[in-house]
Amino acid sequence: MKFIKIAISIILFLSVIFIGSIIITSTIKIFDISDLSKIEQYSSIFGNVCGPILSLISITLVVATIYIQIKELNETREEMSRSTKALQDQQEEKQKEVILAINTAKKEDYHRAIAYLSSEIKSLMSKRLPHPKHSLDDTLENLLNDALIDPSLMKNMLIDYQSEIIQASKWYNDLLEKCYIYDGISEAKISQTVKDNFKVLEDITNV
Repeated sequence: MKFIKIAISIILFLSVIFIGSIIITSTIKIFDISDLSKIEQYSSIFGNVCGPILSLISITLVVATIYIQIKELNETREEMSRSTKALQDQQEEKQKEVILAINTAKKEDYHRAIAYLSSEIKSLMSKRLPHPKHSLDDTLENLLNDALIDPSLMKNMLIDYQSEIIQASKWYNDLLEKCYIYDGISEAKISQTVKDNFKVLEDITNV
């Protein structure tokens, strides 16, 4: 852009010098106010020489002006494109930050719910209950483990401790559901760990 402006200035400067030289030279050689034919000759020379030069200068200036406007328009478009791209990148970055904040909040909520349900299940599974077949007490977890290999004991368990088994199974299913959701929004996968920790409930569910 700067080069074009300099070139136009040089063309105008040279044109002015050229035209001025022709005028001065012609005036010195042929200008004689007492001779009308010389005045006409001078006018003819001036018109024949300066006319095309001025036309060329005008065309050059028009072309240069159009080129400059096109160049400025392209630069404006490029600048707008860069600005739009920067704005889009900024919006995408903000959107990622919002999603990250939402996921972080969700993970914290699910983590608290998982910790609460795990604690409730552990407390229930460690509850000591009378053994259906003898007088010794044992934890609900041990009773269920024994019942998995003793169908008759399982039958008695489902009768004597139905409410505890239903409650434990309900909490366990709710816990697994939250663990699966947590696995989907977190890099840490905890559902398998939960299954291992409460294997007896997993086995009962699959029976």
